[in-house]
Amino acid sequence: TVRKKTVSNLKAWLEERCSSPDYHWPVNNRGQIYRRVLWAFYLNTNPVDISKTGAEMNNLTIRSIIAQLDVKLANNELKTIDYSAVSAMEEMSNSMESKAINRLNQESKRLKEKLAVAHEEIRGLRAELDLYEERDKNLLSGNIKGSGIH
Repeated sequence: TVRKKTVSNLKAWLEERCSSPDYHWPVNNRGQIYRRVLWAFYLNTNPVDISKTGAEMNNLTIRSIIAQLDVKLANNELKTIDYSAVSAMEEMSNSMESKAINRLNQESKRLKEKLAVAHEEIRGLRAELDLYEERDKNLLSGNIKGSGIH
């Protein structure tokens, strides 16, 4: 399949860079390999144009290779490119988006509850209107007993 081929190509690409001691690995603000930027490098694309990694980055073999790179990174065995400011801004932006989405969801829930109450009120008013219309109809037809007036 296409995904298997992409995983295979990505693995070969990573192994090629792992064998080069002069390769500079992108590092995020947490001191780990910055996977989104690494994915952009693999695609030979500007990291700004990539918002998420491909599903292939979640492949067990690929995750294992990146975990080994994180260990080497922790032991200062890799050359790096610092993307900590970018990744921190990205995390903050994602957090702000999540908060905004949460606020909107809460507002939506509140408005739905308000709408349900309004629908109940309308149902009650319609029932009351039906009673008044029936009374008026009875009064107009001269049926005082049916109008509820004694």
